[in-house]
Amino acid sequence: MLLPLPFPTNAQEATGESPHQPDHSSAAPTHQAHDHEAMQRQSERDVEVGVDEQLGEKIPLDTVFVDEQGQELAIGEAITKPTLVLPIFFSCTVTCPIMLANLANAINDVPLEFGQDYGVIAFSFDEEDQPAVALDSKGNFTKILREELPREEWRFLTGSEESIRALTDGLGFNFKRTGPHMFIHPNVMIALAPDGTIIR
Repeated sequence: MLLPLPFPTNAQEATGESPHQPDHSSAAPTHQAHDHEAMQRQSERDVEVGVDEQLGEKIPLDTVFVDEQGQELAIGEAITKPTLVLPIFFSCTVTCPIMLANLANAINDVPLEFGQDYGVIAFSFDEEDQPAVALDSKGNFTKILREELPREEWRFLTGSEESIRALTDGLGFNFKRTGPHMFIHPNVMIALAPDGTIIR
């Protein structure tokens, strides 16, 4: 199942670094023996931002997230049909809201039955995002959907750093934090089969 989306959906088009999000991390690593924060910053600097396509691989379906209502669920519970997954962060003011709005408009236009033929997940890769901001974002973007479409079929998820890393690693989605609620990241959407297999 393919959706005609007006933003990049393949790795080559989607791996450019966003110029509006400069890297504010320290230029020189610290040399303290057990400075875990410095080690994390160095690790983030070493990340190659982009998409490492994992076609045919399965995501870790037991990874736990929290939905926009504050309820914990394994990601597999939200994938019971072909599912489109959009990695974003809810405090983004540039590309992420454009992708969410474009996706909402595409859902309106696609000749498939939303909620039966496919579902949609938007998940935040910012572990500081909370369910309240996910709920607010869901309210903003599901307003674009046609009135008869089921809003509950578009899940907005947040999670811990561990859960986020498990899912983004499984998807081959590589991003880098550059400051509080600031990231360099690819713009991409991923299609999953009902068993969590990456199909596009």
